Amino acid sequence: MLRSVDVHDHPGREVVAGITVAAVAVPGVIGYAHIAGMPIVTGLYTMIIPATVFVVLCSSRHLVVGADSTTAAILAAGLTPLAAVGSADYVHLAAMVAVLTGAMLLVARLAGLGFISDFLSRTLLIGFLAGVGVQVAVGQLPAALGVPVTATGPVPTLVALVGHLSEIVAADVALSAVSIAVMAVGGWLRPQVPWPLLVVVAGIAASATGAIDVATIPDVTGGLPLPSWPAAGDLDRVASLLPVALMCFVVVLAQSSATARAYAGRHGERVDTDMDLVALGAANLAAGFTGTFVVNGSPTRTEVMHGAGGRNQAAQLVAAAVTVVVLLVAGPVLTDLPVAVLAAVVAMIAIRLIDLPAIVDVFHRRRVEGAVVIATAVTVIAAGVGPGILFAMGLSVVVHLRHSYRPNVRALGRDRDRWRMSRLEHDHQIVPGLAAVFPSSNLYYANATHIADEILEMVDAARPPLRWLCVLAIAVDDVDLTASEVLGRLHGELADRGVTLVLCGLEPHVRHELERDGLIERIGPQHVFDYVEDAVAAYRAL
Repeated sequence: MLRSVDVHDHPGREVVAGITVAAVAVPGVIGYAHIAGMPIVTGLYTMIIPATVFVVLCSSRHLVVGADSTTAAILAAGLTPLAAVGSADYVHLAAMVAVLTGAMLLVARLAGLGFISDFLSRTLLIGFLAGVGVQVAVGQLPAALGVPVTATGPVPTLVALVGHLSEIVAADVALSAVSIAVMAVGGWLRPQVPWPLLVVVAGIAASATGAIDVATIPDVTGGLPLPSWPAAGDLDRVASLLPVALMCFVVVLAQSSATARAYAGRHGERVDTDMDLVALGAANLAAGFTGTFVVNGSPTRTEVMHGAGGRNQAAQLVAAAVTVVVLLVAGPVLTDLPVAVLAAVVAMIAIRLIDLPAIVDVFHRRRVEGAVVIATAVTVIAAGVGPGILFAMGLSVVVHLRHSYRPNVRALGRDRDRWRMSRLEHDHQIVPGLAAVFPSSNLYYANATHIADEILEMVDAARPPLRWLCVLAIAVDDVDLTASEVLGRLHGELADRGVTLVLCGLEPHVRHELERDGLIERIGPQHVFDYVEDAVAAYRAL
């Protein structure tokens, strides 16, 4: 365990990164607790035991977990009809949702559902993070402008701001603008300096000394998290909590996997999704049994750690330790943090998630995939992270089908005693009367007819006329029932033209499927070969 931690790799850098993460995340999770309808202190709890459990079990060196705006909003929407916000009953139900979400993540690991994250390509990850960046940045505008707007989502927030322009507070605007300028210019001149941390410290100092008079974050009070267990009454309401937990499960699985893979990709690393599922499940169980709510992988806090130089999970352990100190001694100091400074810091973090060079590069290299980037980002912005992730997964399937629906089918020929592939219309025959074709993907209901039609067109145009047509199936790992029937019809239509269908290079399990369908018997076992050379020798022996 602890494969994601390496304290010998620039330990000072990891300490600075961890402190920076805590400086930004502590105020942030307080806000997420407020969104979730939970006591403020429970937001801090998500950064201690759940985060530590995740670090011990995870494979990702970069993913930071804790309270998250999306799962917090889902929790509030699902629990508000069941209990009074902030009440003891509400807190118990929130803990049960965390336990149920953790259990679902562990079941997903046992069921091998980690493959779901494979439907998020690098292209979609770029769009996903860009959408999250815009969503989070726009969400900070009310706080940065000092306007009391509580709308959810970028578009409703902008619409609401237009109606409250007369209420903009000049001091908040100036403070947030200066904070953004310092971080932007400082990060350009001296990127190794933790400018967000310095801005937070300066904001607290200015507010505490009375140099500025602006709104600050709420009081932070409460001790360390203690073990808690669901009450019998909570267990009776499991059925009513399942829809909420299921939504949280989907968001945690997809968002955490997407973020972990995106940052691993930046460093040429790989993540073990199955191991991370176990870590996320255990972290949510720990959250439920320590009186707090669902935890999730955070793109913004992961970017904070990455931007501050953190390269492994030692930084997250430092952040957990700093949070413990905050709970014990620094709560009163933290309450002097101006809301406008916090909004500026979070907005800058969010903007870094929008990788414009990568987006331009994708458009330059693949225009279709560039459109996918924009479509994914727009969906996240317009509909939220949860729907955006589901849309991205669905779009991944469509993109895959776009490639496999019209697979390459090549003719195999000989050129100066060497094998070569060419387009079907080039009419390459291995020997006069014998041609071989190579389908480059599995055969299934959506592409089988298209492949068969291409083969028949080649046969009809062949000069001299073909006597044997060999299908080289070394790239075919699966043939569904529809494709098997199409192969049967192809055999019949070729026979009507006086052409024998021959199969080569079948995988054993594919041959078993075709035998079960009766296709091998129709073609004739004598027309099934392991190698093309064997088919050529049999043809010449006719």
